[in-house]
Amino acid sequence: METGRLVGQTIDQFYITRHIARGGMADVYLAQDTTLKRDVAFKVMLDALALDPQYVQRFQREARTVARLDHPNIIQVYSTGQTPFGQPYIAMQYISGGSLRDRLEQLAERSKLLTTEQTLNLARQLALALSVAHRAGIIPRD
Repeated sequence: METGRLVGQTIDQFYITRHIARGGMADVYLAQDTTLKRDVAFKVMLDALALDPQYVQRFQREARTVARLDHPNIIQVYSTGQTPFGQPYIAMQYISGGSLRDRLEQLAERSKLLTTEQTLNLARQLALALSVAHRAGIIPRD
């Protein structure tokens, strides 16, 4: 799917404003929840995968699984549905500021690293979130 195809469209109560990134299973867009007036990350399954029932089930299972978790370091799932093109979507909490990968690449461009304190803080936050997931019987794959 061309990433711009959804930009400018409203799907359910979500107005798609721009493409953010592409992952292994989905494209992620910035969208505005027109009902609650908040930004959301709008994750849309890739066209080719949306044709495979196993991938669709996995995508939907991901949404249900994450929605069960409650922790400040785990994003919230707000809604799921399907685009007019037949791809499943997940509307979830949007966190501005880019990814950890983006941050590390920016530092590397300036020949810098995270400080020891920053690294330990990130590791602590990750461990706390993973602990919540493991107590719920979830083992993250990425």
